Amino acid sequence: QKVLLVFGILSILMALLSKKVSLFVFGLICCLSLWINLFITFAILPILGN
Repeated sequence: QKVLLVFGILSILMALLSKKVSLFVFGLICCLSLWINLFITFAILPILGN
């Protein structure tokens, strides 16, 4: 999962340098998917556990 975050950050940096919107969006999606996974793991699983 850390790979995904690094990949996302690199994509955003590359997008800023090359001014490519699609790459920027791709990087954001990579980062967001990581945060969504963390949120699901820590927010929803405890609720289901109880």
